[in-house]
Amino acid sequence: MQLFIVTPIANIKKTHVVKVDNPGLTTIYGLKKLISAKMNIPNIFGIRTMSSSQLENNKYLTDCKIEDMQTLQIVFPFNLKIC
Repeated sequence: MQLFIVTPIANIKKTHVVKVDNPGLTTIYGLKKLISAKMNIPNIFGIRTMSSSQLENNKYLTDCKIEDMQTLQIVFPFNLKIC
C-alpha cells in the first residue's frame, strides 16, 4: 500500500510517498513513525484525511478506511518549531 503525505509547512512543502507493507496490522501511531523517519521530522504531529477528520493513534489503517493511493495530511501543533 502506498500513501501520499501532504505537509502544510513551506520549507518541506511537497508530497511524500510512504509505503506500508501490512495495512491490516499498522496503527496510525506506526504510520506516524514511518512518516517521521522518512521526512526527518519529530513524531509530534497529527494525521488527517483530506476530509479533515483527525485519526486516532490506536486505530488501525483498515479501521479508519485508509485505502491504497490515498492522500493524508500532516497537522503540526502550534508550538512546534521545525528548523
